[in-house]
Amino acid sequence: RQRQETERRRLKEQARERGRQEREQEEERQRQETERRRLLEEQTRELERQEREQEERQRQETERRRLLLEEQARELERQEREHQEEGQRQETERRRLKEQARERGRQEREQEEGQRQETERR
Repeated sequence: RQRQETERRRLKEQARERGRQEREQEEERQRQETERRRLLEEQTRELERQEREQEERQRQETERRRLLLEEQARELERQEREHQEEGQRQETERRRLKEQARERGRQEREQEEGQRQETERR
């Protein structure tokens, strides 16, 4: 009977020890799972942060390019306007000189005609 009682106590202690070990293992498993989730969430947040930064850099680069293209377009329009204005100035000057030459020719012919008539009169 004493042997049976001792055996019963030993088995009971063994079962208690097994229960304790199982609880510890379960706690460790839960702790590791919690840590794994925490790391995953941290990595996810970091990736999202990097993604947002990348999107912001791309947005700024796109805006910079857009502004640069607008500036280049304005500069081309300005040069084109200047070119047209210069062309008009040159055309106006050409007409003025042509008119001046016509007027000089007319005056010379009138002068020659006057001299011819004066010569004839004498």
